This record gives sequence, structure tokens and C-alpha cells, in this order.
Amino acid sequence: MGRYKLLVFLLLCINPLNTENISARLPRFDNPDNNSKVRRIGFAVEKGFLPIHNYSHKAYNGQPQNWAIVQDKRGVMYFGNNEGVLEFDGMNWRLIETLNETNVRSLACDDKGNIYVGAVGEIGYLSADSTGKMMFFSLMKYIRQSDREFIDVWKTITTEEGVYFQSAEKIFHWDGDTMRSWDPETSFHILFYPQPGTEGTARKMFIRQPGVGLMKFERDSIVMVAGGDIFADNRIYGMIRFDNTRLMLISRNSGIYTMQVYPSEGNIAPFPTGIDNFLTNNPVYNGIKLDDYSYSIGTLGGGIAVMDQFGNLVRYIDKNTGLQDGTVKYQYLDNSDNLWLALNNGISKVEINSPITYFNDKSGMGGTFQSIIRHNGTLYVASNLGVYYLSDKNIEKETSWSNFRSVEGLSTECWDFLSFNTQHENILLVATNRGIMQIKQDNSISLVAEYSSSVFYRSVIDPSRVF
Repeated sequence: MGRYKLLVFLLLCINPLNTENISARLPRFDNPDNNSKVRRIGFAVEKGFLPIHNYSHKAYNGQPQNWAIVQDKRGVMYFGNNEGVLEFDGMNWRLIETLNETNVRSLACDDKGNIYVGAVGEIGYLSADSTGKMMFFSLMKYIRQSDREFIDVWKTITTEEGVYFQSAEKIFHWDGDTMRSWDPETSFHILFYPQPGTEGTARKMFIRQPGVGLMKFERDSIVMVAGGDIFADNRIYGMIRFDNTRLMLISRNSGIYTMQVYPSEGNIAPFPTGIDNFLTNNPVYNGIKLDDYSYSIGTLGGGIAVMDQFGNLVRYIDKNTGLQDGTVKYQYLDNSDNLWLALNNGISKVEINSPITYFNDKSGMGGTFQSIIRHNGTLYVASNLGVYYLSDKNIEKETSWSNFRSVEGLSTECWDFLSFNTQHENILLVATNRGIMQIKQDNSISLVAEYSSSVFYRSVIDPSRVF
């Protein structure tokens, strides 16, 4: 039977229509101060996918592998790439090569907006030339000849006292005039400079040495942190402020720890989380604090896992949710709170604070979508393949996003919904090629009228009449 614009007249004993908002729900917080953007998205009952912008190596005309990210005071983004430094102003990409045209492993920006660069066997900074273009300038001439035997500069950190460059073989400190260096007992793994928890507390620099453990800079010396020997053979890839007295330590082999730093360092303790299995199966490579309530942990192969301050999973962001690659070499929050990811294959920008998420065929739906409605708190979508619903119970623990489920028995073209109240119940009708169907509270269906239908119209004059 053909579809008609005016299909059927139904006289129903119903109350006036109770129109419901069909936009995605956001959680309500009793405490108005708890309105963090990431918290709002992460704890929403209905979790779709966040908007992600992927930039392939063809887009920026460089090598696929990226290692570092930083943003200058103008808002221009810089990326450490295997060909040099990539500059991106939001529209155009430009490659800035180092003096020896090698891989750039680390970047940092100081309070004045200066960009410092750590590369392979090279350190330096970016500065504008006579035409205003940013160019690379080497600092190698300030390093003694005997100290120039270093390879990858894995960390570049800016402080009030100057810039630190860290490789496995050396740590250099540049104060603007002179260069100083430190040698390791074994080798240097990763240098950390976490924000202090208590206001007014001096920031401290930490370094892990394989076979030795976690150490700290104290005046001009590198000394062991109390209890830091437990990391002699356990690599640390993240050190982040946790609360007013503790840091969070993200290890490769045994999950997450907390370490007291105020009033003194020590008291290192495991911090069990809801993502421990994920961290066991996906090697940790970095971590970043998104806001006061959430942390993002990057891995080699598994993308990132976002967790809250209690260790609960907020969401996974990986190839299944839109990333072009699952190996995350570096994470960076820009001045608009977008999360940039330096990947083994490309660069991605995640709108981590977006108030809008989306659903697609990976969310359990199929076909071409025709209509959407919220009925009794549940979101329903009609497509040419049937009807799908999203309820509070549809969040998958393994994936952290919400999945739609199909209404059984409606594997036909569905076009329109009508939700209304009777004296006894709330009713949901769906217009289909097989007739007018009612979707009941338990998502079972019943036939109301054998008319192939596509659109419902409710009378404005007499709401008890539906056409």
C-alpha cells in the first residue's frame, strides 16, 4: 500500500500532549560549583562520541610520527615531528627544520612565549626572523664539546630559573647566558616538573633513573626521594598534581600511585582504579590533568582513558571512538581546553569539553534516520531499518559509551513518532510501512492500525484527534 500524506484519522481518548525535550540530557548537580566541563560530559547518562578532528601526515605534509605539542601566546600550535617542528595557525601548516634536520622529541613554552626545542642531538629555540617567520636557532655552541654526546632530548621544561633539556645521557640547564649539565648514575629516564598541590609551595623537579629509582633536584644536587627505590625497575610516565598534598604517579608496570609531597616527600602508595585492567593491557606512555576532577592517561595502542579523581572510568577515546591511531605519544590542552594528541600516525584534536556528542553506526543503530523523540525518559530513533532506543541501562562498561538497542519486531521502514498521555499511561506510537505500532513500556510492540503510514498530525483545535 502506498504512503499517503494524510493517512488515517484516529479518535483517541487522550489528555493534551505532554511535549518532551528530545535533546540529550545533562546531569544535574546539587552543588552548583561542580560544573566542570569535562565532569559534565563525562558523567552524562547518555554518552555519545566526542567531536574529533584528525590530521593525517598528508594534511600537514610531514612524517606520520609526532612527539610533542605546545601553543604560544598568539594561539599558534607547534608539534614535534620526525621532520622538525610543525607550525599550525588553524588554517596553514609550515615545517620548521632544526639545524641538523632531525626528529623533534620535546617542546616547551615559557611565560614570555618563547618556544624551546629538544631534538636528536640538538637543543635550541624558535624565534622570528626579519620577515616575522619563526625559525630554529641552536644552543649547541653553549654546550662544552665533551658534553655534546647525547641523543634524544625527551623532555624540555621551562621554569622561572631557565630551561631544562633532558636526554638519557645528560640534563642541561640554560639560564639565558650559561649552560650547566648533570650526569646520571645509570641513565636519565623522564624529567617531571608537576604543579604543587598547596598554594605557595615551591615546585620541585623529579627524575627517574633506571636501576636507582625516583629522585629529585635539591639545590644543585639530585637526591633520592624517600621510598623512591620502588621505581628502580618500574618506569614512570606521568607525574601529576592529585590533591593539596599528593602527586599522582603513573607507572608502566603496576598502575597508578600517589606520593605525598607536602610537607615532605614520601609515603608512596598504590591507587587502585577502575581502569587497572586497561592499563595492564595497554602500555602507559603519558598522563595529563584535564581539570580538578579528571585525568587523561595516554597509551601505546589503546588510545587514552579518562578517569575521575576517584579512579572511576569516565570514557575511552580510541580508534573505536574516532581517533585515527591508538598510540598516543603526547597530550596537550590548548587555551580553549581542546585536547591535542601527538600520535604515532598523525595528529588529533579532541573537543574534550564539547557539550555536544554524537552517535553513529558504531552506537548500535543502522539505516537512514527519519525521526527522534524522547518518551518516558528514553530516547527513540526511527530509521528505514526499524526503531532503536537508548536508555540509562545501555552504557557499556567495556567501552564507556552508550549503545542503542533495536526494538524487536520492527525491522521495517519507520517514519514518525507520537508521544501522548492517556488517563492510564503514556503511549508511544510509531508510523511504519506495516501500520501504526505502539511501543510499550517494556519496548515490546503491538499493532494499532493496519495502515501504512509516514506522518502523525495532532489536531490543534482538538488534541484528542490525531491524523
